[in-house]
Amino acid sequence: MWFIPHYAQRGEIYMAKFEKGSSMKQMNLIGIVKEGNEKGKYIAFQVDQSLKNPDKVREGKTQADTNPYLVSNEVEGKNGKYVSHDKFYQQSQIDKMMEAAKVTTVEMNGKERTVIGLKADVFPDKNEKGKPDFSNIVVNTKSDMSKTDNPRFGKTIIDKQASVNAAAKEHRAAEIKAKEAELNAELEADGVEKEAEDTMEL
Repeated sequence: MWFIPHYAQRGEIYMAKFEKGSSMKQMNLIGIVKEGNEKGKYIAFQVDQSLKNPDKVREGKTQADTNPYLVSNEVEGKNGKYVSHDKFYQQSQIDKMMEAAKVTTVEMNGKERTVIGLKADVFPDKNEKGKPDFSNIVVNTKSDMSKTDNPRFGKTIIDKQASVNAAAKEHRAAEIKAKEAELNAELEADGVEKEAEDTMEL
């Protein structure tokens, strides 16, 4: 598994499928189209896991990624640092995506956003040193693209995806808490055993 920045908490499932320099084939993606200009727009893509049952994910019966976004970068904003999931795509690339994808609109924070359901290959962008950057995964608009396979893609897609993402985080938090409790119990047991050994030596 490739190293992913700790603040992103990603790579548990999807990123583990990457091999150096390779791509992931025909992934079902959800893309939220954001601001831009005549040259292009920012899109926040995530791997679609909205069809999974949140309860089963929460219980650990079904796997889901805590952060299925293709991009997670820590950036400096007006109110401090935050994690951005946005990636800029040229308008020519967006035109290809829009032609291939299912398209809907979703109200988010008081704004109507265009949301696309796309099936496409993705691959890691390169960093300044020319090496794969696994915190920046991009859609390969030069390969085959088509409508998402998700039959329930529509105006509720973001809410459904958010429910699964939240359930995955809850399961992850419960796992961490359980491991910490197990470790503390082992340390306590080791302490009792050491104390008993010291008493016997006396």
